[in-house]
Amino acid sequence: FYEFTTNKERVAEVAKDFRTDGWTLEVNGLVDRPRTFTIDDLHALSPPEERIYRMRCVEAWSMVIPWAGVPLSRLLEAVAPQAAAKYVAFET
Repeated sequence: FYEFTTNKERVAEVAKDFRTDGWTLEVNGLVDRPRTFTIDDLHALSPPEERIYRMRCVEAWSMVIPWAGVPLSRLLEAVAPQAAAKYVAFET
């Protein structure tokens, strides 16, 4: 939520008009079915999964990070990576 505010109580208020219309995700390279996904396409791949990631450090800090979204495995199933593919790279 840091993109909107560092006050977690205000995130919903500040982000209420945030729009993702027009955002796309392009998957290409060593895949059998290269494709450009819209947000709706991603939602159609799988119901969102919720996860909690917990990080702890020996220097006495910790973080609890909630995540909700489409698993990467569902996206990869949709584009069918080729046998020669070894890595997934993300560019923004």
